[in-house]
Amino acid sequence: MKYVVIYGDGPRKEVMIKIAKLMHKKPVLVMIGRSGLKVDETLSFEEVYDSKKATINLDKCNGCEECLKACQKGAISKDLKINWNLCEGCPACYYSCPMDAIDFRVVKSGEIRVYVSEGIPVVEYDYAPWINRYVFVRHVRDIAKRLANDENTWIIEEGWHPMPWAFNIRIDGYNDPNANLVLGKNDQVLSFNEIEKVVETLEVIGQ
Repeated sequence: MKYVVIYGDGPRKEVMIKIAKLMHKKPVLVMIGRSGLKVDETLSFEEVYDSKKATINLDKCNGCEECLKACQKGAISKDLKINWNLCEGCPACYYSCPMDAIDFRVVKSGEIRVYVSEGIPVVEYDYAPWINRYVFVRHVRDIAKRLANDENTWIIEEGWHPMPWAFNIRIDGYNDPNANLVLGKNDQVLSFNEIEKVVETLEVIGQ
């Protein structure tokens, strides 16, 4: 597959759609969150449940705060509420509780929507703050690859990485072997001149 990764503040989704419509061979778009595109055909919808989070039964709890001492992530507050953004689902609090007041449940950590809009295949995904983003995005990329028709199909991906070295995306000095072209940086507003350059390049490639 060939990849374009689009970073930066500004109208990333609009840029992706503009590029896709200009190409002779329609690419696969990979977007974060809702794009607002018209859905002509829904191909699949997947809710991802792969995170375990602690819960406290306050009816059983005696307020001893042993769970606070045991939690190495600071996920439990003084009022015995659990911050799921910090909770990693480890059993430390469970084993420390003398009242058997702590349990775990599997919680929803993301959604993946796959559909066709104006002849363009689209993969959209949302994810919870606590999700293992790297594993999740690999799964999303695998879906995009399956949607692509052959090895010459472009995948245009909306960049999201707060830590670009996670995938070694070619940004700020890093290189991603999958990314043939990269537009923008995390901390910059997209320039229309840059957009036009990429569009012009892909117009030639897409013919």
